Amino acid sequence: MPSQPSRKNIYPNRDIATPEPVPGRAHIDIQTEKYVEQLTDKPPESEAGVATEFYLDRPPVPLFQPRMPSKENCKDTQIYDGDPDLFDFNREIEPMLNVLCGKTLE
Repeated sequence: MPSQPSRKNIYPNRDIATPEPVPGRAHIDIQTEKYVEQLTDKPPESEAGVATEFYLDRPPVPLFQPRMPSKENCKDTQIYDGDPDLFDFNREIEPMLNVLCGKTLE
């Protein structure tokens, strides 16, 4: 069994030895006493100015008024009576209303 090197006790009034540092670390002495630094000189002061650009006055934005289309550009839709491709409201809505009323009354 190899003998361990003797360590000098750095805390003579303490019974417990300081553990070894973990690998990759080292113990160092730190200052634990109160330390007050009295400032005698005034720190340097400086002033700096900032210039901003002035906004240019713009005229007020006019109110948007859309143009009315001319009669030449208007499109028409021709609807023929009894056209089977058109939606017949009374015929198409009746089954939906029956379902909604039936579910409401349940």
